[in-house]
Amino acid sequence: MTNAPTKDASRWIVGHGFFFSTTAGLVLALARMKRMLEANDHEGVLKALNSATNMLRGAAAAFRYTGDVNPAIYANVIRESMKKNEPEISGLWDRDHSAFLQLLRQILPHLKTLPVKAQVAVRKFEFALNAAYMSHAMVCELCV
Repeated sequence: MTNAPTKDASRWIVGHGFFFSTTAGLVLALARMKRMLEANDHEGVLKALNSATNMLRGAAAAFRYTGDVNPAIYANVIRESMKKNEPEISGLWDRDHSAFLQLLRQILPHLKTLPVKAQVAVRKFEFALNAAYMSHAMVCELCV
């Protein structure tokens, strides 16, 4: 393996480690937000919302970092090494990813019902969610 594939493979591994950490933090923030919504604790919701927003920003950065690899190296080195362990490997298998999606579906309908003073934080959360989604789409377009 030449230096370039090693560098790109390292970037892929480190970026995923960062992403998995931010996803775990995001699940914790969303679970807290759900509890605070159920308790009608608007201050607690706002704190959890801000934490979740920061985690989403981190996830977006992790996607951009991870996806900044040579597509040929991804296809011929990185993807091939992953397929050796599991031919149909998918990030959808991650438990934290599933928990994130489940919590997000439960929480999103309630965000519009928060007081007006919380709506700026809601918009920041939605913007960060969109940024994470678009960063993920960029990785998929470039590499998958």
